[in-house]
Amino acid sequence: MKFNKVLSFGLALSLMFGISGCKNNIDVTDKNNIDITNEETTANKWESAKVVGTVGDEKIYDAEFMFYFNMNKSQMEKDAGLEGKSDEEKSKFWESQDGNEDNKQKLIDKTFDDLANLKVLLRLAKQENVKLLENDVMQIERNIYSFIKEKANENQEEAEKLMKEMYGVSIEEYRWIFEDYYTAYYRYANFETEKIEVSDKEIEERFERDKDKYKKVNIRNVLLYTIDVDTQQPLEEDVIDQKRQLAEDIFKRVKDGESIEELAKQYSENPQLKITGGDETLGKGDAVAELEDWVFNAKEGAVGLIETSYGIHVAKVIKKIDAALGEEEKSNIKKELQKEKFNEMIEKMKEKNPLVKNEEVLKSLDLF
Repeated sequence: MKFNKVLSFGLALSLMFGISGCKNNIDVTDKNNIDITNEETTANKWESAKVVGTVGDEKIYDAEFMFYFNMNKSQMEKDAGLEGKSDEEKSKFWESQDGNEDNKQKLIDKTFDDLANLKVLLRLAKQENVKLLENDVMQIERNIYSFIKEKANENQEEAEKLMKEMYGVSIEEYRWIFEDYYTAYYRYANFETEKIEVSDKEIEERFERDKDKYKKVNIRNVLLYTIDVDTQQPLEEDVIDQKRQLAEDIFKRVKDGESIEELAKQYSENPQLKITGGDETLGKGDAVAELEDWVFNAKEGAVGLIETSYGIHVAKVIKKIDAALGEEEKSNIKKELQKEKFNEMIEKMKEKNPLVKNEEVLKSLDLF
């Protein structure tokens, strides 16, 4: 589940995958069967750390702040199209403003907010004596080992240096940060969100409010890739030009009455579309923006030639499908409402446990 307001999904993914590159298989079992692990107390873990802020009686430590700060910084640079750009270009971005908001301050505020959310969740988790499972601890250790192996060729000293350069923390501090993250989100938030009650009436009202969101379109789609599907890198421009010419030819043949189903079976480079003859039923959010905009605005029977970030589509609208409150829609709306109610609860907890920053310690950190 994506806790968009509690912790940005981008940051969640960075925490989960960005360091090791390996996928985590989270075992979500009954919370009542959670094993108690012999962990150090939080006080002992961070006894030599500086306190950057507090959320109620929960402390935000300097290493935690640096880690979340660096993750958010990387994400903001990526969102601004600065990935792979020079340090000079990045520096200009951090000296500029986004509207009336200073980019540096925006990053600091985002980091504090992420950590305030985390600390509230940890407080609630502690109240219910939630602990990590042995599988969680093993996954964290696998993640750390993957970093040491992939980034430093199994050289522990080099790995420590790289971890500090990249994320501002030691490997041991990363372990503690990840333990808290797992405890808060996978061992507490996931369970609590699923327990929140949502009535049929609430689901029906939300469906009526967002009815357009649940409309669907059945199409036939011939897809020619303009990227290498393995590396996600763009193909050579002359290859893309050849595919554009082929797509234009397919488009013309469909307009002239040829079966798009047969053409999809012959030419589509997506294996599933090749099998189904391009048959797809799309809802809002199921396709990239360029394709979604076209299929939802075109009339039944319309044929389009649409280029997206990964390929060229020749698509034909077969049927517009009115919104209907089926079991899938009910399930999705229920999860959406549960998430909203959970986020509201966390925001109320934050009001009762306000963030207090230690400006002196914050100024001492090497942030930019």
